[in-house]
Amino acid sequence: HHVGCPNFLCVHRQIRSKRLAPVMIKEANRRVILSSDIIQAVYTAGVVLPQPHMSTCRYWHRMLNPKKLIEIEFSTIPPQFVRMQRPMVATERFFALPDKPQLPNLREMKEADVPQVRELLNSYLEKFAFAQVFDEAEVQHLLLPREGIMNSYVVETEGRVTDLVSYYTLPSSILGNPKHSHTHVHEVYSYLNV
Repeated sequence: HHVGCPNFLCVHRQIRSKRLAPVMIKEANRRVILSSDIIQAVYTAGVVLPQPHMSTCRYWHRMLNPKKLIEIEFSTIPPQFVRMQRPMVATERFFALPDKPQLPNLREMKEADVPQVRELLNSYLEKFAFAQVFDEAEVQHLLLPREGIMNSYVVETEGRVTDLVSYYTLPSSILGNPKHSHTHVHEVYSYLNV
């Protein structure tokens, strides 16, 4: 079956209270139905959706710069560290990353990897009853690294791509914090991983 899948819907912050998202979703559905035989769509939301829906998903945050995130009140010191003598130091130590990747043969994805990444991704997704089937143009558009937007890495062993790790970045302005007023929080979301 073919399914429509809007990838990212964005409404300007000044008009978010006007309830335009449902109107935009209905319009996207209308256009898909008019231009094809597709009669169903898949989308996600950061709010509870009305029933019926096919699936739910939960996600977690993993702080990469806990000091900054706590200073701007995006996050707080985890409860297990609050009573410690130096809670910020304990938090930073807990979330510290190794100096270099721990996975051997991990490297940034290149355009030459697109055919193997497509094959790897589609064969992984075959085990699910409901999954997208990617063509090379989609893999190239969605996964090739773009600075500040998309990061994709592959593990190459003996000339074969065996693993894929990808994530996208959404920058958010920091408001009302004099120490960080001219910087952003770069939220990173896991994307397609095999």
